Amino acid sequence: MKRCLENNDSTMNDQNQGASCSKITKNAVESEAQISSIYETTDSYDDTSDTSDTEKKFKKNEKRTDYLSWDDLFMAIAFLTAKCNKDLKKKVGACIVDSDKKIVGIGYNGMPTGCNNGNFLDHKFARYFECHAEMNAILNKNSIHIQNCTIFVSLYPCSEAAKIIIQSGIKEVVYMPDLKSSKDQATKKMFDASGVEIREHTPNQNIIISFPKLDSPVVDLSRNLFMAIAYLTAMRSKDPVCQVGACIVNSDNTIVGTGYNGMPTGCNDDEFPWGNNKNLTLNKFIYVCHAEMNAVFYKSSMINVKDCTLYVTRFPCIECAKIIIQSGIKEVVYLTNPKYGKGKDTATKDLFKASGVKIYAHKQNLDITLDFSKTT
Repeated sequence: MKRCLENNDSTMNDQNQGASCSKITKNAVESEAQISSIYETTDSYDDTSDTSDTEKKFKKNEKRTDYLSWDDLFMAIAFLTAKCNKDLKKKVGACIVDSDKKIVGIGYNGMPTGCNNGNFLDHKFARYFECHAEMNAILNKNSIHIQNCTIFVSLYPCSEAAKIIIQSGIKEVVYMPDLKSSKDQATKKMFDASGVEIREHTPNQNIIISFPKLDSPVVDLSRNLFMAIAYLTAMRSKDPVCQVGACIVNSDNTIVGTGYNGMPTGCNDDEFPWGNNKNLTLNKFIYVCHAEMNAVFYKSSMINVKDCTLYVTRFPCIECAKIIIQSGIKEVVYLTNPKYGKGKDTATKDLFKASGVKIYAHKQNLDITLDFSKTT
């Protein structure tokens, strides 16, 4: 995910050279046979039957311009997370990110762990039992410290949430405006005195998340949350044909890393090709870093990905499979596999099987619209 940030971290640059880059040879121009081999092993084909504007853009070497902004992405994740709350009428979500645009924690409002039953939900003072989304996001963090982070919340924080935010060291609050709720003056007074910046943000477009229609029943969003976050993350990609997103989660359901396919860190998107060309130096596949790679290498520095689960919107290529295996990830859940039945995913499956990495197709229905004109 860090691939578009202006950062001179040499270690990240060395690691994030892209799955396809390992196939570059000394010659600037490769033969068709060599190119075909690269396509086969690095999942370089854009498997799509679309011959509309998308294909024309690909041939014209134009990058995608309608990708999500960072603010839109993180507010969408906060908004999405809020919908995991199945019990309370007022649903609030929060997403904490650091200065490198890494997700540090997510959370939604709800009853304390073990207290989701009628005795508490039906109590006349039920709202006093509620844990705030901001608190849950902070406690569900993947980093020791969250000083100077930004928290995106789907509703203006109350005074209790404000105290938690201030004491945690968070320095910026981005919230969704809500005409139905008044801003807590005590909250603003505390934020101003503590130097916490606050600003409104409403995403520019509503987002529809639609997973494949299958025979399986629709399940709770909480079981689809991490694939949905991978789906949203893919919308950051500037690839004109194929946008892929990935989300790594540990056994505590804490997000460890996210990523999408794009150019390596420090590489100007406007100076590198986004199309297909037999001349490798003019071919996007040689430069683009895959979503899985970015999620693994752009994880929180304090947490490894051993025994984690990777949610990815597209079945991994063999180069990404090697990264997944060597990183210690033990489970891969994928949304689509364009190469299924074409024999092009066999090598990846063989590697996963031999290494004990379990792979699953995401077989859950989900249709959800993030309507930012309404509060959750």
